[in-house]
Amino acid sequence: MKTIIKLFLLIFLSGCSFKNIAPEHKNEIANSTSINDLIGTYVNKGTPQGYITQILWPAKFNNKHKDVDKINVIKSLKGILIQAIRNNCSIYAHEYTPGTDFELKDGLIYIKKEGHVLTRGSGDVFVGPSYEEKVIALDIKGHGIYSESTQATGLAFLAIPFAISHNKELRFRKHESQIEYIECKSANKALK
Repeated sequence: MKTIIKLFLLIFLSGCSFKNIAPEHKNEIANSTSINDLIGTYVNKGTPQGYITQILWPAKFNNKHKDVDKINVIKSLKGILIQAIRNNCSIYAHEYTPGTDFELKDGLIYIKKEGHVLTRGSGDVFVGPSYEEKVIALDIKGHGIYSESTQATGLAFLAIPFAISHNKELRFRKHESQIEYIECKSANKALK
């Protein structure tokens, strides 16, 4: 009987997880973020490793994200227009609307916030709660911070207990001046 109780406790406790609040350096986050605060030009390559274009448009540019120099954020009628810049030309642009494409809350820009109680859909081999959150924020100097956090617990194949936690943070430098860029069709073709 003691073995069964120990086995039950082991399986029950192995499904525990800890949710880390993102971004990691909360004290460096600007107190309030509005759409006007986002306006500007950012270096596409982030530190430690990654690109803004991979976050915004993962399937675009045939995995040539390193060829995009900057990202330009402009205020638009619906919200913001984000341009991918290569050789001082706008090679791709997409408009985002607050409340539909992202949510501004407590100084953070939530681009994805998703939780599941049992599974993430048909064909999922994992059963149990999961949570995913993708957040963009500005630090106190106006530079961009991207944070991604994923947690899941439960059973794999209805037999193996698991607990997963993944956190990632990238930082993107903002240029001092805002520049207007024109659309360049020839530069756009090179990345398709």
